[in-house]
Order: sequence, then structure tokens, then C-alpha cells
Amino acid sequence: MRKKVCFLIIVVFAATLYAASGNAGRSFALRYLNLAMNAVSADDYETADALSVTGLSYDQTVSDFWFIRANAAEKRNDPPKNIIEYLEKAITYTDWLKYSKTNAVIMLADLYYTTGSYSKCIDILKDASKYSVPEVYYLEAASMYALNKVKEARNIISFATSLYPDNAEFVSLFFRNEYEICQKSGAQVPYKETSNVELCQSLLKRVYSIFEKSPEILLYAAFFADQEEASNLIRLYTAGTDVYGYDIFYPFASMKCGFLTETQAFDAYTEISGGVFKYDVFSKMAREMKSENARSHLQSVLSGFSATIKFSSLENGVYDLTCSYKYGRPEKIVYDRTDDGVVEWYIECDYGAPVYCMDNEHQYSVRYHSFPSIKNAEFLSTGASYSFVPFSENWTPVVFEKASFGNDNNPFFIPVLSEKSVENGRYQILSETDALKNANQVKLPLSDGNKNEVVFSLFEKKPVSATYFENGTEYADAVFSNGLLSLRNVDMDRDGVKEMKEMYRIPYEKTDEKTQKTLTSSLFGKLPYNHDLWLSDLYIDTDGDTSFDYHTVYSEDGWTHSFWGVDENGGYESSYSENFDGSLREVQFYHPLENVLITAMMRGERLITISVGKEIYSIFYDEPNDFYWVYKRPSESSFVPKIKSLLDEQGSGLNVMVIYDLEDGSRVLAEKTCGVYFGVIVYD
Repeated sequence: MRKKVCFLIIVVFAATLYAASGNAGRSFALRYLNLAMNAVSADDYETADALSVTGLSYDQTVSDFWFIRANAAEKRNDPPKNIIEYLEKAITYTDWLKYSKTNAVIMLADLYYTTGSYSKCIDILKDASKYSVPEVYYLEAASMYALNKVKEARNIISFATSLYPDNAEFVSLFFRNEYEICQKSGAQVPYKETSNVELCQSLLKRVYSIFEKSPEILLYAAFFADQEEASNLIRLYTAGTDVYGYDIFYPFASMKCGFLTETQAFDAYTEISGGVFKYDVFSKMAREMKSENARSHLQSVLSGFSATIKFSSLENGVYDLTCSYKYGRPEKIVYDRTDDGVVEWYIECDYGAPVYCMDNEHQYSVRYHSFPSIKNAEFLSTGASYSFVPFSENWTPVVFEKASFGNDNNPFFIPVLSEKSVENGRYQILSETDALKNANQVKLPLSDGNKNEVVFSLFEKKPVSATYFENGTEYADAVFSNGLLSLRNVDMDRDGVKEMKEMYRIPYEKTDEKTQKTLTSSLFGKLPYNHDLWLSDLYIDTDGDTSFDYHTVYSEDGWTHSFWGVDENGGYESSYSENFDGSLREVQFYHPLENVLITAMMRGERLITISVGKEIYSIFYDEPNDFYWVYKRPSESSFVPKIKSLLDEQGSGLNVMVIYDLEDGSRVLAEKTCGVYFGVIVYD
């Protein structure tokens, strides 16, 4: 196996290089086709599929490769839609080098038939009609019956049985479908119809010589025979059951022909079914329970019914709906549109009432208050979740109907697709847009690149409050006023304490669209918020004492004003302001010795004015030391680097201050603000 894998890797790698060079040709495709066919001969379909993929990289018009891929997909039990896709490509291309197109046509027609595409089945078989192959006639006749083209089906069977007199499948197809027709008309045994009586009599004679190939023919044929011959056919069938077992149709045929009572037939039917029933046969058998004893027996069975029933919602032979019962009530309902093992959705029930629905096809799940009232809906594809008050949002892929054979006092319910289309059986899905309109609570992911989400509480479709989570832990909450965001409390360091408060309002003028989109997306996710938003104030508790000591005001004129450090009077000790592009900046703080407000104005990176209280002082720039002197510049400044070093050691805060003693007894009150160094000489 290891060598085989290595071989495939080398083959695919070499083929990729060669195809990339643009020199791939028919001769290389043929080599890979021969290798693929050898793998098929060895029943190694995985290798055959890989070789076919490589061959198609050289020439995708070679139909044989697509045919091999279809066979490999069938061996893997892939969904029919995948196999059909490969076969349709094989039929579209006409370049067959090794295999026969007829085999591909028949394989595709059979898939069309089994998935309910009867018209497609008939159309595709036109390409194979010139070949004398029994499968062609069988699929044509079966599709004609399915499309209720009975006369055409009978003509095909009449012709086919003359070509293949020993073929049991045509006889079985005829009697099965004719039985269904007679059941719909309510005909009694023996069933006679002038339009097909000659063909019927002819095929009845053949039953005795071919029944061993398909024993159930005896059961269906009994409906079309006189009483004596019907008895012989049933006896002939029962004589061989030790070899081939009982067909599911045996109890029904035996009851119709008088060999079993109604109760005996029903018990035999349930035993043969093995706990899995097809509703069309089950309902027919149940409706045959006409006597009082039989009806009583049926109700006893239904009241404790713990088995599975399969339904063909479109009555086309495709059993797309399955319901598991427990104690006479639905326990789980599964919808498989094409009966291919790929489940579109399923419903879990509690004592017959649906409580949960998972839609695999559209990736959302629903939980119910009281069916069909939705409690919440979670959309897995978007990460959104919606909750509803009872009966504000109703949705269901199925409804429940009383079975015609149930008891009025103890009805037996069966699931039926709701909102179904005649063509494809699809149902109306739950719209996320409608869910948002009717929800009283919405959980949405945030587009900030983290695993963050927000939960909104809504009233009359407007947000009332919101809670923000990161990895399941709350880190912020928000309050709305008449649907408008007014404030948000945020835990910045995720320590469980919300030390920051954001204040929002509607701006006076319309703001930048890109900025608004970024802001609303980070705050609301997919929740529609049709208002411009302005972060007007920001409060922060920087020391954890539950009192805000930092405040930023975002003015609509473009200026940002920040205040921090609360003094004994409740005011702020310092502030910083800048215009929209940072070209003008202002810093205010108090003189540490005289408790007078100092204001520093900067243009870009240069200090332009210093005021102490109401008095504005001159500024002198010491360019070699990149230092500003206020009011007076000393004659010698070799000590300035030491002052700057001391300021740097104090940290990188907005305002850093030191007092430096000079040798003449004076001192320098030095400040670092926004990266700008300045100082003033202070005399005692």
C-alpha cells in the first residue's frame, strides 16, 4: 500500500509538471487511461479515480475518464448527484476510447430513475435506443409508468417481452404497476381491464416458467388471475419461502386472496417489515383492517407503535421522509430529499411534539417553545442566534396530519412536508431576515477578528441593551435610549472590572461613511443600525478605585480633549488637546510649587507658547539640546542632557516633571510633555 501511494504521488506530480508546460497530449491521456483501466480490473477504484483525474489534466474530453470516475464514486457510495455529474460529462463528450457509451447512458438513466427524474431518464435513453439492451426498455417502461403514461409503458413491455421471453424483470414491472393502478381504481380480485387483458393473460402464462428469478411475481400476478389460479400462485409462492423468505407484499396478497384473515395478515406484515415500514404499503394494509376485531387489533398496535415509517412525500417512489415512532408518537423525523443518505434536515420530538430541528442543508438549527412557535434559531453559517417570545415567530418544515386509519379518540399522526413544491419537494426555509425582525434577543458575532460576540435585547425591533462577550466571558455592556446607543461600559484589561465608560450621541452633521461603517460594525455586527454614531465622551478609572480619573471629549470640530488626575476638589489635574490632524496641541497642568495652571501650546513638534495662569511667557529654543527655556535662558546649559535623562527615567507619560538643583543655589523646574522638553529657572 505504501508503494502504491508513493507511485500515485509521483504520477500526479509528474503529470502536473507536464500539463503546466503546455505539452500535454492525447498520447499521455491514453497512457493514463490504460493504467486506470488496469486499476479497475484489479477493483482498485481509488487508484483508478486518481489516475483518471491525472488523465483529465491532459485531455478532459476523453469520456472514459469521466465514466471511470462515476464508477469509483458509486463504489465509494457517494451521493447520486456526484455520480450523475460525472456521467453527464461523459455523455456530453463523444470521445470514447475504450468503454461503451451505452453503459454510461444506462447507468445515468438508472440514476435519473431512482432519483425521480423520469423525463430525463426517458430523454437520455434515446441515445441508447438503437442498442438491443434489456435495461433500456426496462427503464423506459418504468419511467412511463411513473409519469402515468400507462399505454406507452404497456407497449414497451409487450415489445420487450417478445425480445426477451425469459426476462422476469419485465413481467414483475408490469404486474407491480398494474396492481398499483387497480388499487387506485378500487378494483377487486381478479382484476380485468379490456385495454390490457391480452397482455395480462400472456404474461400470466409466463409466470410459471420465470418466477424463480423473481418469486414475488407470483403474489402480484395473483391479483390478475381467477380465484383458482390465484390460489395456485399463492401456494406456489409459500412453498419456496424457506429458500427466498417472505416478500413484504405476501401478507397483503394472501389476505386479498383469502389465505389469511385481516389480523393474521397485519401481524405477518409487521413481522416481515422488521420495524421499518413504507407508508404507502402500511396505510393500505391498515385500511384493510375493516372488521371490528381487526380494527381493535390495529388500534392496539398503533397505541404502542415503536418502529420507523418511510414516506414518499411526492408519491414518486423516492422515500425522502422518515419518521421514528415511540409509543405511538413521532420521536425523530428525517428528511433526505433524494434518499441518498445525505440528510437535509431532521427533527427531534418529545412525546410527539417537535422540540429541535437541525437543517444541515442551510446550516441552522431551531428550538421550539410549543411547536411550531420558535424559542430560538441559530444560524451556524453566520454565527448569529435569535430568540423569540412565544408565538412571535412560527416556522416548521413539516405539519402533522391524522392518518386515515387512526381512531378519532386516539389519532395516529404522520408528518407531511409543508410549503412543498410539486417539482422538487423543497420547503420554505427560515429566513434570517425575518428572524431578526421578530426576535426579542439577538446574538451576533463581531467583525473585529477576535472570537467576540454581542447579545442585544430588543423591544419593538429596537435595541434596549447589549452585552459583549469574548470567548464566552462578558467584557462590556451597553444601554440604548429609544433605540439609540447612549453609553457602553467596557472592561479593558478583562479582569472583571469595567473601568471604562463610552458615551455616544448622534452627530450634528453626517460623518465620514467609512468611519461610520467601521464603528457600527465593531459595535453592532450584522444588527441594522441606521443612524450616524458619534463617540462623544470617554471615561476611565485608571487606578481601580471605582472613580473615573480620566476623561476624553471628542468634539465635532475635530478637537480631542483629554483630562486626568482628579484633585481634592473633584477637578482634573491636567489635560491634553489636539486638533483633527495633530498639528496643534495644548497641554495644561498645575505648577507644583505655586499651584498655578500652566498651559503649553505646540505646533507640530515645536513649543510655541507657555502661560502660567494668565501670563504668557517668552520661549527660547536651545537647539543643540532640543530643549525649550521659559522666560529666561541660562548662559550655560551643559547640564540639560542630565535633566532630559532624569525626565526619561520618570517614564513616558503625557506629563513628566523633575526639579534639578543648579550649583548657584537656583533650581530648574523641567517638564516633558508630548515628547517636548522645556524648563524654567526658579529662584528661592
